[in-house]
Amino acid sequence: MSKVRQSGFDFSTFQLNVSEPVNLALRDHAFWVYVREKCKTNESSQPVEVLEEKSVSAKVVFRNLINNRLKKLFCEEQISLPPLFSNLKSPPTWFDAATEQVDLLLTFDLPADYMMGNSDISHLMTAVKHHCDPHAWSFYSSGSSETCRRFGKQRRRATDDETTASTTQVSRTSLKKLLDLLPDKIFLEEVLNLETQKVEGSRFPLVQLSSVTMYRPAPLVIAGRYVKLSRILPQTPWFIDGERKLDSSVEELIAAPVIDAFGPCTTFTFVSSGREDIDVRCLGLGRPFALELNSYNKTLGSMLRAHSSLRGKQENDAKAGYDCANDLSWLASTINNSTGDRVFVRDLQVVSVASVNASLKGGKIEKQKRYRALCWCPQGGLTTTRVRLLDSRLSALSHGTGVAASPSALQWPPTEATYQPDLGCDVAYVSFGRFTINQLTPVRVLHRRSLMSRTRDIIWFRLADFASNVLREKAPFLLSEFAAQADVHPKEELFLLELCCEAGTYVKELVHGDLGRTRPSLSSLLNCPVDLLALDVVAVEHDWPPKMVQAFEVDAA
Repeated sequence: MSKVRQSGFDFSTFQLNVSEPVNLALRDHAFWVYVREKCKTNESSQPVEVLEEKSVSAKVVFRNLINNRLKKLFCEEQISLPPLFSNLKSPPTWFDAATEQVDLLLTFDLPADYMMGNSDISHLMTAVKHHCDPHAWSFYSSGSSETCRRFGKQRRRATDDETTASTTQVSRTSLKKLLDLLPDKIFLEEVLNLETQKVEGSRFPLVQLSSVTMYRPAPLVIAGRYVKLSRILPQTPWFIDGERKLDSSVEELIAAPVIDAFGPCTTFTFVSSGREDIDVRCLGLGRPFALELNSYNKTLGSMLRAHSSLRGKQENDAKAGYDCANDLSWLASTINNSTGDRVFVRDLQVVSVASVNASLKGGKIEKQKRYRALCWCPQGGLTTTRVRLLDSRLSALSHGTGVAASPSALQWPPTEATYQPDLGCDVAYVSFGRFTINQLTPVRVLHRRSLMSRTRDIIWFRLADFASNVLREKAPFLLSEFAAQADVHPKEELFLLELCCEAGTYVKELVHGDLGRTRPSLSSLLNCPVDLLALDVVAVEHDWPPKMVQAFEVDAA
């Protein structure tokens, strides 16, 4: 009880597991060998095998007895919490009851001096080595079990000391295989005979409780979307040759408050729908991600009772409990207030493991991504001639004839503006349709990516003038950061690029061509050098996790 209290683990249910020394299984076998020999002598009519199959081990009896006692004590001492969603006919699909459970493992061992001495397992191994059929032993030692292989190697080169040391490594599975190799008569004569030990007064040492371990049987998965506003922040901790390069990462900024909330024992795995480079912002609704929590001290139920709007609801109000149970806005606020305006999260919620596997780990979902980039064309910038050349070449590619269907009539800079909801203003673009590119692994990532050719689709892209959009009065907030580049490069040589492409496209290389490793590139289509100065992820078009309804919307409904 004290161990459970001190652990700080919250739970509504528990499962008790018991681990016993493998020597006890050997003594169980010795008992049934003894019974079989007696039945042969007494010509008993009832098969011993039937009794052996129906027998219940001491471990199971102990577990059943103490399990009921613990359940009663946990309730009386108010250590266990009321189950989450116990007042609902069926819990929501995202809820896993195993996340409210804790597993208790009671490990029993024999005294160390007995295990290191001349134990029953040592006698068994010696008998098997001397009496086992060579072919049967060969089959056993070549089994898939690592313990079997290790024992097989030790047998070929073993000394007596090595054989004794290896006895502590025999598992219950490998013990059963060893016992199958030895006849009952030899077992009684050379390994263990309970009747002889009784006459000689031999005592088997008592097992001792060596440890009590608590762990969670299932992960608790928190999903959401993150918006990254910093251009000097990696998604995950960045190390080169074992040396850390930056002080933090998106992963750490999000996970730190979560660990603080769910307890110091909490471990996590961060998973996301792709990743952006260190110097790339991730805007819009953000990038889908998930944190898989393990060994968490606090359960979802205890966290909700402490932080969510469930505190103001009747506990027997099933609808209120269902509506508010997955509201992690309090945790999102904690994260957003601790990141120094570098990262923000939204749509934070609990999801099932199956949902994460299907949406982020499956690799079968085709995703598209939208980008916005500030580009530099150093040889005089974009002109009507260059834009028309670009249009003609793309038209020729789409028709597969090498010749444009008709002359281009595009003008630069564009004049026909349309309202852009994400920017909150009108922007004039020249737009282009779908085409396919082929990309060799970029030079900048060859040290961590295999060399291969990738075919990617560019769904659409469009170009906008820099000066009339970025340098305008009351420029959109998302474009205002680009204005500083006008102090470095001639403003007439700068332009904006927006595109929608297949996930996995290397956008920087799409712009400058990567020394010809990306074909075609924007640079090759314009027939002049082009470089990318700044890049933003505008949207990850992946409808997961579901958009969360805000608390005021729930109340209004």
